[in-house]
Amino acid sequence: MRSKEVAELAGVSVRTLRHYHQVGVLPEPGRGTNGYRTYELSHVARLLRIRTLAELGVPLERMAALLDDPADTASADLLADLETQLRERIAHLEGQLRRVSELRTSRARPDLTPALAEFLAAVGGVEESGLADLEHDASVLLARLYEAGGTPEDLHELAAVLNDVRSRGEYDDFAARFEALPADASEADVRGVADAFIAAFGPMLTQHADTAMGGRLRQLREQDVPAVDLDPRLNDAQAAVLRLIGDTL
Repeated sequence: MRSKEVAELAGVSVRTLRHYHQVGVLPEPGRGTNGYRTYELSHVARLLRIRTLAELGVPLERMAALLDDPADTASADLLADLETQLRERIAHLEGQLRRVSELRTSRARPDLTPALAEFLAAVGGVEESGLADLEHDASVLLARLYEAGGTPEDLHELAAVLNDVRSRGEYDDFAARFEALPADASEADVRGVADAFIAAFGPMLTQHADTAMGGRLRQLREQDVPAVDLDPRLNDAQAAVLRLIGDTL
């Protein structure tokens, strides 16, 4: 049989057949006088066994031991490994399925983890703000940096604290004034908007200064990340507000 015929019989491509030869799992047959490979029954049978193992998820590098071991002593360990891997994949897929179902029910954004969605809700106003994209991007970055090395529960804790701050209305006052700030705002107006943010979050930072949360927030200041105050979506006065906040807190 020729390569194309054998490949069609086994349900693989000729390219896959050649790959099996290259990695050594399927010995190359001899060539006829016409220069073409001539496959015998032993080659076809081995190829069919390779196809069966591949469908089970057996990696190519472990196939030779199974195919060449008449007593099948390697099968038990391999099948145990495969079962473990498959159970892990099933658990992962079930988790994905639950998440997709939750997203369909809640109509939440699919690009956000549950912890991040909660955090964004806590920092507020993403949907209503004229600076929605910037606020969203900055919050996603802050959340990722804060959560790095920790757990979703850490972000949940921070979200709860921020939500408490926002419930008092001070953050909403800052957000409205910040968005309305014109590029040519006076120094006093810039300072006033910065003070509004400091009034909202300063007490929280002081309260948690000696906690793990406070330590992690301080570490964020040392991260090498894009500076929000340089974002082109901000006007000069808004950028100045953020610099004042960073210098003060």
